[in-house]
Amino acid sequence: MYVKQDAAAAAYSGYTALLEVEHQLEDGSFELVASHAFTPSATWAREETAAFPAYEGDIYRVRLYPAHNGVAYPGHSELTLTNPAPALFVAAASVESVGQELDGTPGSVGLWQRTDASRNGLDPRCAEAAPQGMRKNFRYKCDYICRDGIGKDCPADGGDAVPVNCFYEANFYVDLEQIEAGKLIPSGQLAIGNFNFRHNQVGINLVGTNVKTCEGVSNASCFGNGFVEYTLLHSGATKIRNYTGDALPAKMDNAYIEHGKGLATERLITNPPSSADEQQLSNYMKKEFKGRPLQGLYTIRVWDTPGLRWENLEDIQLVWKYHYWSRFQK
Repeated sequence: MYVKQDAAAAAYSGYTALLEVEHQLEDGSFELVASHAFTPSATWAREETAAFPAYEGDIYRVRLYPAHNGVAYPGHSELTLTNPAPALFVAAASVESVGQELDGTPGSVGLWQRTDASRNGLDPRCAEAAPQGMRKNFRYKCDYICRDGIGKDCPADGGDAVPVNCFYEANFYVDLEQIEAGKLIPSGQLAIGNFNFRHNQVGINLVGTNVKTCEGVSNASCFGNGFVEYTLLHSGATKIRNYTGDALPAKMDNAYIEHGKGLATERLITNPPSSADEQQLSNYMKKEFKGRPLQGLYTIRVWDTPGLRWENLEDIQLVWKYHYWSRFQK
């Protein structure tokens, strides 16, 4: 939400406002689950840090106190009343569902969109964002390549001799509820209305011209390699949809496709794929996720290997072969 201070309360500009989120318990009382203190200013400013876990069917309430200090409110008898009380203007208040990072922290809040008298707005079925917008979702990182895996504690053993490789990394969350609501994958490529969605095979296609080039690469085999290396992680803290439509926790180990080969031959895969695309993809389809739930948090790494031209990447297509169960009615 956006908040600014009432000009008439300028004398109380030193007070700290308080945003609280409370969860209703079975006995009707409320418990505090998140709070955020901030100092309002005379201009509009966005406040977005009161993140909290929400569970289906539960009741929550959001409360904003214009001044945390010096104003009395029900349930806050320790505060004293100041006259006149500081006041706030509030606009564009909203609650947004965000994904979860691998460390358990909330994901990034989305962009706020202004509407006007025509009430025109962006629709998830509109054209996809420009390639620059897609690439901005990635962060450039580096990690150790150890004998017992990537990112392990091997620098202490080898010191400077341990190789370090760099990559572009992004997280994304696949949620059936968002797909069914048309907010995610609105093109109908996932068979909604079914349940027990599970992976079978996974492939990746990198879209763009000259995403992989051999200019300046000394390795002669570069010209025969039409792929870019990637790593795909599926978090074990996921869910599975059952017959009644409930999303049940499915806690398991994290799964990796480590240094898989993503197709990078300047092709755009259609659905259904052409026979030529099918033939090229067949060698790059991976089975490491077979049997795992389709839902969950994913982390993708595109390795910055010689020949990669990241600035030419326009899109990353996930080619998933999956299976599911259908409901039968008598």
